[in-house]
Amino acid sequence: MKLKNFIGALVAAVISFSMLTPAAHAAGLAKFEKVASVSANAPSSDPTDSVSDNEKVDVQIREGQWVYITTSKPLNIKVVTILGSPVAQETLQPGTYRLKITTKGIYILKTGTQTRRIVI
Repeated sequence: MKLKNFIGALVAAVISFSMLTPAAHAAGLAKFEKVASVSANAPSSDPTDSVSDNEKVDVQIREGQWVYITTSKPLNIKVVTILGSPVAQETLQPGTYRLKITTKGIYILKTGTQTRRIVI
């Protein structure tokens, strides 16, 4: 019973919080900013260089509002709110990128075969 109450309260909080999302997200998708390139001659950390991209992606949150993504392969990436509203969607080339998310909340980051939860 406690779990049901907790889930109900969590859903209500998410719905209330989602209404505070700034109009900037609704007007257009945020863009990733490239901050570093990956050298084409750099050896791969994975000697098999498999087709799966899940070990090729590093995601970090810095300064409370920047999502840094480092990839060694081209990558389709999508960031959505917890309710599924799109925040950003791009195909990233190898390198390090950052995305500024100023609204606190829970976001879902989808990359190839991976799905990660991001808390800002």
